[in-house]
Amino acid sequence: AREPNRRRPGPRPRGRIMAKKKKLSAEEKAAKAAEKAAKEEAKRRKAEEKARREEEARLAREAEDREFEREEAERVAAEDATLAPTREESAGFHARRDAQLARRSLNARDEYEWDRTLRCVSTPDPRDGVAFDQWVVDVHATPPLPFADAFELMETCESVAGECEVYRARAAEDGDDDSRAALTRRKRTARRAAESVADKATASCLDRANEHQDEETGYVGYVADFDGLREWCALWANHVKNPRKKTIDFPGSAGKFAAELPKQVLTAAVAMRARRTAVDAHSELCTNELMAVSGAGILSVDLLSLPPLATTRKGWTVKPRSSLTDAVERVRYPIPRPDDDDDDARGAATPAIRISHAVPPTLALVDPRPRVAWWDDSNRKWTEDGVSDVELDRDTTGMRLGFSTTVLERFAVVQSRVAMFPYRSWHVRPTPPGSNAPLSSTFSSVIVSVETNSPALGQTPVEFEVGDGWARLANADELPAPTFVALRDMRDVRLPPEALLAELSRRGVHLTPEARDAPFVETGSNESAAGGDDGEGIGAGIAMKDPANEHVACEDVGIIAPGYFVHSSRWCAREPFGTGDLVVRVAEVRDPHLVDPVDVRKIFANEHDPREWRPDRYDWGMRTLLRNERGCTFVDVKDSYASLDDSLEVIVRDGRGERVGAAAVRARREGRDEGSSPIPAPVYYPDARSALREGSSRDGRERMDDAAASATATTAETLRLLGVFSFTREREPEPEPEPEPEPEPELEPVPEPELDEDGNPVEKPADEDGDVEPDAEAAEERAPPPEPNP
Repeated sequence: AREPNRRRPGPRPRGRIMAKKKKLSAEEKAAKAAEKAAKEEAKRRKAEEKARREEEARLAREAEDREFEREEAERVAAEDATLAPTREESAGFHARRDAQLARRSLNARDEYEWDRTLRCVSTPDPRDGVAFDQWVVDVHATPPLPFADAFELMETCESVAGECEVYRARAAEDGDDDSRAALTRRKRTARRAAESVADKATASCLDRANEHQDEETGYVGYVADFDGLREWCALWANHVKNPRKKTIDFPGSAGKFAAELPKQVLTAAVAMRARRTAVDAHSELCTNELMAVSGAGILSVDLLSLPPLATTRKGWTVKPRSSLTDAVERVRYPIPRPDDDDDDARGAATPAIRISHAVPPTLALVDPRPRVAWWDDSNRKWTEDGVSDVELDRDTTGMRLGFSTTVLERFAVVQSRVAMFPYRSWHVRPTPPGSNAPLSSTFSSVIVSVETNSPALGQTPVEFEVGDGWARLANADELPAPTFVALRDMRDVRLPPEALLAELSRRGVHLTPEARDAPFVETGSNESAAGGDDGEGIGAGIAMKDPANEHVACEDVGIIAPGYFVHSSRWCAREPFGTGDLVVRVAEVRDPHLVDPVDVRKIFANEHDPREWRPDRYDWGMRTLLRNERGCTFVDVKDSYASLDDSLEVIVRDGRGERVGAAAVRARREGRDEGSSPIPAPVYYPDARSALREGSSRDGRERMDDAAASATATTAETLRLLGVFSFTREREPEPEPEPEPEPEPELEPVPEPELDEDGNPVEKPADEDGDVEPDAEAAEERAPPPEPNP
């Protein structure tokens, strides 16, 4: 029998058997407690010492800050006392100038309203919402009109849209955002009303298609035009479904429209409408970088359903009434067929339609090859998908555009909005006075010159002469041919700057960038935004300057331009200057007759300090101005510098953001070189005119003070529209080429010595005179020369 208390054999316990913990005696416990208390006391004392040192450092820093605050307050007070007369004089100058500009703006508005009253305009004032809405209702209620009358009504709708734009610009100038948004909506509503008038006229024409039917082919063709190439409409319809003629054309019309139609269109009961308009209502909504060259027109091509034709029986004409009598019904292309559900039908390629029409000869397209795109309304962009074989033919009668497309939509000649950007450089210089004018005479106008990034222009700048309320293209005859020959008729055209730049953009030379264009600008560096062929690429682009600071900087340049050359600086878009900093280089005009581009180039290439001026040199020196929210100050920045001094970062940030008071003093002390005095604080003047007056000659001051306020404001507006501060990226200076090392002389190989059987060199015997054999002398000549002693 098994013993009940005997342990049953089993597996041994895993792991290590822990030894029993030894109990500490009272003395050991007390010793450990004392050791722990000593450590905690040392730790506490260390923390107290650290806190004490931090408190002493804080108190010392606070005392230092109070001293720095007092020092900075004394400096600012002394600076204010010194600059008080300058600031008072500047405030008075700007108050008088602003009053003159306000009177000029008010007079311009009154003249516009008076002219509108004299013309007995029957359309409502766009600012009156109730009257405008009633006018829109009346336009939509107008019965279908013949195309001649319809074109006139569409022109009226566009004139209302133009008035909406005028009042919208005024609301933006006055800061009335609500009115600006309302007028923008009304402008688009007026243009939609014009579209409805065109659709009704088209429906009326198709409803009477038998009146225009060709007896030989059975085709229906009708074309109407208004104001030459600006507006025209061509209609084609095939009621007999007889594809004997595949090409439709209207050679005698203004647009000379022609199209090669595929079989599925020729055999379908459809009509084709092609309507050309000069109004581009899409590019302002475009989400990619493309824009329409509106001078070439917007061509809308549609397939429309055919209404039933009228029939004549026993002298009676019966016209069926349907939904197509007063409206149009668009047919999608490719035309859907009942068998389109088959896999073969879905996989078949869409046949292309070849379209061609006349375009005005006044275009200056900067792209090497013309581009045509259609408006994708769902994605709000111009796209070139489905468009191919674009050709632009020039002949004695004008220009003709042709392209193939698998899409029927609104077509336009397009180009990138940033094709001209970034600017490589820009400058402003006065125009020379008349031959009999004294040296101190006031300049009547200035030249604004911009060097674009367009390969079509190369290094030829685009120059504008800007006067009192007007601007013109000054170097139209000097722009490269044949691309810009069409602009030569603008040499004597004087328009307000905004209207002049809009006309250039309409012709293909777009020089009015917007903030939405910044992501698409390619700067040629790592921060560039490379756009694809369809204008989809968005990269880092460029950083826009602060709009408020850019506005006042343009005002500064406009005011000083009559007495100074003003040139861009390549450092304006580089660190340490930020988006709120604007940098220009200036040089006083000492001789009004030396204001040619070569003079400007020589002055800003030499970059001499004004204190280095010599009487035998007409280069009177250059200074660099920094403009930000604090005002204007001088900085030591030249384009010839390979890099800028680290102290410039302290100067740029001084007195801005958190860098004020004691922090500003401390930064100026810490930013200095070891053993040198602190960095001097920058002295800010109210504006560029105040900064330059002290060092200007008497004639220079008179030219700035005597210039008409409206003339300087026009110069400032031109610079603002051109976006010269935000959209300029100058080229880096080319480094000096390193001297090429002198080529080492080629050494002839030394022949290996002859060896005997034991491997020792064989000595050649000398002749009777003790001379070495000729082979040995030749070997010595081929030996390399000895190394020179350093």
